[in-house]
Amino acid sequence: MTKEEEAIDEFCRVHGQMVEMANRSPEDQREVVLFDRWSLKDMLAHLAAWNHVDAEHTERVRDGKEFEWISDWDSFNEREVSRRQHLSWGATMDELTSSADYVVRVFRDLPLAVWDKPCGPENKSTPRGWLEAEIRHYRDTHNPEVLRKLENNTKESMAIQPIQNKEQLLAAVRYVAEQTSRLAEKVIGKVFPIKIKSLTIFAHSEPEFELLTQVQAEMGKPHGYHNGPRVELYEPITVGGNKITHLRIRKPDPERPQVGCNDFETDYDAFKREYLAKHPGHLRLMKRPEYEMIEFSDPTFDVLAYVVSH
Repeated sequence: MTKEEEAIDEFCRVHGQMVEMANRSPEDQREVVLFDRWSLKDMLAHLAAWNHVDAEHTERVRDGKEFEWISDWDSFNEREVSRRQHLSWGATMDELTSSADYVVRVFRDLPLAVWDKPCGPENKSTPRGWLEAEIRHYRDTHNPEVLRKLENNTKESMAIQPIQNKEQLLAAVRYVAEQTSRLAEKVIGKVFPIKIKSLTIFAHSEPEFELLTQVQAEMGKPHGYHNGPRVELYEPITVGGNKITHLRIRKPDPERPQVGCNDFETDYDAFKREYLAKHPGHLRLMKRPEYEMIEFSDPTFDVLAYVVSH
């Protein structure tokens, strides 16, 4: 794959992440101001506007035509967001998608010599630079902002009340699997598959524990007991690249206020040698009579994860 193809693929990836997160956002919060002065819909309109600019300016560079250079970004942002405020959520999403398609179409057909053709004030810009800047625009600025809001919404919704039914339990399982992967990526920069495809949800009161174990019993057959019952699920739960086949409900423990945890599948000794001493603030060695394990934790996450020696 060429560098140019890699850049186009990366743009598609970060744009796709934004679309996926936007579709998951609560409908009642899509037009509420959440990001300084903008709503999520405003942010998407802003991204669409810059997609159009990058594609249009690149076409004009390709064709040897002049274009209007945007020097006052703040004024441009306010103008473009304001003129799209009348659009519905669906129309805004459609424009975001079509604008990204426009970028991809232009750059896929762009002659190689044009990618690095100097342009703009003092010839200090290039189409390649514009595409790379737009990738950073998504990846380093707006995607993390939206992800944080979604994660906070999920945490707040789970903190409001105990899990009360099967649908909420399934949502908690998916949440834990997703968050433990993000936790590992934050701490050491990589993710691991879930060991033995098993995951634990923490109960936070006796009534919740009783209810969850009743729901759990309808979802699978008994498969051991350790600080709470574990079942082998009749229908595995797929979360990303993981297929959860076993589910445990942990008894209430005041030292376990998190949503849940899981173990990661990796070579314990190699992991211990490579990472434990490097991340003392996030990795903790825990020794037991029969085995030892390393715990992942971070104060901004409400899940735990472990690498176990057996």
